[in-house]
Amino acid sequence: MRLAVKGIEGLVASDYEFHLPQPSYMLHTLQCLRRDYPEDSFSLVIGADNWACFDRWFGYREIISGFPIFIYPRKGTEIDVSLLPSTVKLLDTGLYNISSTEIRQRLMGNKSIDGLVPKCVADYLSSHTSLLSNLS
Repeated sequence: MRLAVKGIEGLVASDYEFHLPQPSYMLHTLQCLRRDYPEDSFSLVIGADNWACFDRWFGYREIISGFPIFIYPRKGTEIDVSLLPSTVKLLDTGLYNISSTEIRQRLMGNKSIDGLVPKCVADYLSSHTSLLSNLS
């Protein structure tokens, strides 16, 4: 993830959540980030498939009222923007017919992932094949 967002203004990949008490809930992660980094602002980006079940997330009302949420469209998941709370926005972006599951399957099958992930990520994975054993 760090390679994928390297050089993109405003995005940071972090393992912050892994150092928080368990169980890990998104609400707690966002609250801790806000507490530990008061000078920064935090938003949640989720896929439309996650938004479809967001009302089952722990503390979902507090997330909606406390943090901007951006929904990435997913093929097969319709979002009625007229029903979205004011803090939730559907991103106006193209649909990519690819999933992380498919990328993992391609890697495990020794198939190319060129064009599916940033080149630096594909290069890293091809030179660190031992990481692929963790995918199954």
